[in-house]
Amino acid sequence: METFRMTSPSQANPSELDSPSTISKRYILLKLQYDGTNYKGWQKQPDLPTVQGELTHAIAKLCHGVEPSIIGSGRTDTGVHALSQYAKVTLQTDVDNEKIIRALNGTLPKDIRILSCRDIPYSFHPVRDSIDKTYRYYFCIGRTAPVLSRFVYEHRWDLDLEAMKDAAKIFLGSHDFEYFRTMGTPVNSTVREIYHSEIRPAHELGYDESNPIWVYEVRGNGFLKQMVRLMVSSLFEVGKNRASEDDIQQVLSKSVKKRLGPVAPPQGLVLYNVVYNLV
Repeated sequence: METFRMTSPSQANPSELDSPSTISKRYILLKLQYDGTNYKGWQKQPDLPTVQGELTHAIAKLCHGVEPSIIGSGRTDTGVHALSQYAKVTLQTDVDNEKIIRALNGTLPKDIRILSCRDIPYSFHPVRDSIDKTYRYYFCIGRTAPVLSRFVYEHRWDLDLEAMKDAAKIFLGSHDFEYFRTMGTPVNSTVREIYHSEIRPAHELGYDESNPIWVYEVRGNGFLKQMVRLMVSSLFEVGKNRASEDDIQQVLSKSVKKRLGPVAPPQGLVLYNVVYNLV
């Protein structure tokens, strides 16, 4: 069962990482997880707490002040979490990967943890080389346990869950998600293919029939900015009987050129998995 609890590893001495002056560049792939509640998203921003910013600071501290180049597999938004985020890091050190993990986890805040580290070729790109990604959006009707409230969106009104389950299937296949995104980095195409789209009980969070938590799980070959949260929002509109399956289909076909609802709140969203073809 997946959990959001993160344990603290043994501390590592910053002096473990050698001076970069005589060491050639090296490329590593970090797998990390984080509770995004306290961060203004993944991407580094001046004077704002971000996950990439904390990672940059931690690596620079351990590499004698030299800031690394970091490219993430996805730019999670403010308040969004990750159980499986990846980052390509360019740095100069000959310290082995296990020591890098220990050193970084001894420096990073407790809500960010490095899970693994491996060497990769220069040509590898964490966005372009991903095969598919999986997101999960957790929600409940009413209040949930306080310990879960940072990771579950508490919907105030009743929802027709059966209608939402049926509507989720509309997203399967290849579609133009032009009206299921907000503007961000320019993209060549807004067409994405969805392999899996399902609403089910969230047994991994301790499903309780008296106050159930639900999860929308979606897997595809890529996602646009805030695309998943707009997909979730449209499903909420169906659940509130404000929209239908046909309405979603019309937006996907662009016969209706508008969103069905506002962007869903961030706290329920988790970047759950990213798959690569690495040997």
